[in-house]
Amino acid sequence: MLNQVTIQGRINSEGKGIYNYKAGEGEKNSVLRFSLSSQRNFKPKDAEYADWDNITCVAFGGTADLIHKNQGQQIIAQGSIRTGSYEKEDGTKVYTTEVFVDRINFERGTGAGASNEASNFDSFADAPKADAKPVVDLLG
Repeated sequence: MLNQVTIQGRINSEGKGIYNYKAGEGEKNSVLRFSLSSQRNFKPKDAEYADWDNITCVAFGGTADLIHKNQGQQIIAQGSIRTGSYEKEDGTKVYTTEVFVDRINFERGTGAGASNEASNFDSFADAPKADAKPVVDLLG
């Protein structure tokens, strides 16, 4: 089985939430939950522009830091889809679908050498576990 996704879109400037994650023996790792705005392949007849989807993504470490510093940029993100659920205080169950990003390419024009690639770890074995709780909100 293969769980791999590639999405091209713009880092949504609404994306916030870099946290320090305390893993194991005092190690810290940046975690960023952001939205990637991706244009659909079609445009409705009565619309001037094609519709967009805002896809929830999560990045870790250096990739999270790089994405946070470049909000609004167009990127190609590669990763895997993760699903989960949690229960709200009122007892309502909420289901989630997110792209865990492990590699990005910045789109800075066209032609050879136009994109810069970034990756913060080789596999998700190094990533914080899905049930990890943020320790400190750096953005306030």
